[in-house]
Amino acid sequence: MASGNVNTDDLLGSFLGESEERIINETTRRLRESDSEHYRDLETIDLRPRMAALYGAFKGSVLANDPTAVREFMAEVGLKRLRQGYDLGELQFAVNTMDAVIWETAREEFAEVGAGAFEALNRLSDVVGWAKDRLALVCLDETLATEAKLRRLDDIFNEYLEKRSEV
Repeated sequence: MASGNVNTDDLLGSFLGESEERIINETTRRLRESDSEHYRDLETIDLRPRMAALYGAFKGSVLANDPTAVREFMAEVGLKRLRQGYDLGELQFAVNTMDAVIWETAREEFAEVGAGAFEALNRLSDVVGWAKDRLALVCLDETLATEAKLRRLDDIFNEYLEKRSEV
């Protein structure tokens, strides 16, 4: 990437397009080699499309400078994964892993751009924050919904016990 006057949208578009396969492949590799049982046990053929979808949502939000794509993705996939037994830490681990790979790649690619890359790097950081924020909210909502269900079941069971003792 050349230095000089930098258009943030052009810089990000080029970077995200040219680095896509590298970032997805490296994120997939790191997750498969991690301590996370859920990610480690997935075959690359199953995990890579998940990372490609995450990258697509990330890329969409970065290019639009709008949180919608990544927030919608995290809400849908986050809830699905929570219900599959993943915990918030594991879900954030996947986002953090992709974030690390993106930053490492950006550091290499933007080295010649200098200070002109600051706005682009800031936007990359914003999108990761949006993703983590949505994951945390989805986890909180799911936890609260589960607790409410358990309270209702507890109330029903207590009512049952009361009626049973009256007999």
